[in-house]
Amino acid sequence: MFCTHCGKSIPDGAKFCPECGAAVNAASGSAASNTNNNSNFNNVQYSSSQNQQYGYNYPPYTPVRPVDAPNAGFLALGLFFPLVGFILWLVWRDDLPLRAKSAGKGALIGVCLWVGIVLLIVLCLAIFVGAAVGGVHYYSHW
Repeated sequence: MFCTHCGKSIPDGAKFCPECGAAVNAASGSAASNTNNNSNFNNVQYSSSQNQQYGYNYPPYTPVRPVDAPNAGFLALGLFFPLVGFILWLVWRDDLPLRAKSAGKGALIGVCLWVGIVLLIVLCLAIFVGAAVGGVHYYSHW
């Protein structure tokens, strides 16, 4: 008998494919003749060594994880909103390190840019205020 999902060979009487974990259609193969599903389920053997080692009777579970990749969108988000980028870096640094690195880079660059812009504005204001208040008198001898 073959799996309708992945095409691999399945032992007769199996409820799940040992390769992909998909449920086997009860109408196909010899499983259609057995009407007692509970007793048949306990007799199913899978090829996974971990399942056989611990005596489990179900296919191995593989959790679906989001793809971890650098992302320019999170870099831009951290650039314009450094606090958000820093929070995302804190949340993702263990589970999604590449995505966290993008958000963290954006936050760091954003903080540096904002500090630079503020310092430039303060410097310009100091120059204008100093020139307006103190004024340089080149022709003071008149």
